[in-house]
Amino acid sequence: MIESTLIILFLAAIPIGIFGIVVGGNASLSFPLFQVLFPEMTLGAIVGNTKPGSLIRNITSIIPLRREIDYKMVKLLLLPLVLGSTVGAFFVAHMSQAIILPMLVIGFLVVEYAHIVAKYITDKIFFLATCVTGMYGGIFGAGISLLIVALMRIKGADDTDLYRTRANALFLEIFFTTTAVVVFLSKGLVLPQIALVWITGSIIGGYLGGIILKRTGKLSGQMQRNILRSAFIFAICVALVKIFG
Repeated sequence: MIESTLIILFLAAIPIGIFGIVVGGNASLSFPLFQVLFPEMTLGAIVGNTKPGSLIRNITSIIPLRREIDYKMVKLLLLPLVLGSTVGAFFVAHMSQAIILPMLVIGFLVVEYAHIVAKYITDKIFFLATCVTGMYGGIFGAGISLLIVALMRIKGADDTDLYRTRANALFLEIFFTTTAVVVFLSKGLVLPQIALVWITGSIIGGYLGGIILKRTGKLSGQMQRNILRSAFIFAICVALVKIFG
């Protein structure tokens, strides 16, 4: 593998990791990067090689945020998220890059309107909604933190202290991302050289992102959506160029 490609991958993982912690939606940036650097990769391989970085990134981000975890809230969401993520990872394992564009569009719509749909989720369908959220996280994952924040708000998380809610969402991601990584490893889709470079950059980005989130991460939900909206539009443009360019 060309050394310059790995250097670009490492350097890009740091700001993308910070973005993923502070705002969410790092997949909307990592996907177009991998499409450009590794044009022959299947969608499953792209997800499989970015998920380990996401896992380690979230673990390192929790170090400065560990005192913010609400374990009662976490236990409520953990099982359905893990179940959904496992199913999603199996589903996406061997898809081609051609599916990235519709997945980006779906992800954009989900994140864009999740705060509206969340108002109509009752206790009876909360478990199913959480499973579907986990499935989305296993398949794609862009904006998954915002979706988990929406679920936590339904269950009474404090809207005035958003960064603590995000810290809990990041903590939850550790568990259901772990199950997805196990699936991708079992399918042989994780390439050690690429994954390790991505993980190394993600460790730095995750820790820095955790510090930034704790100190300055009290962005409004609307501001987070605006930033994430821009990232999705960029990723969709890249996907369109890859298909029609």
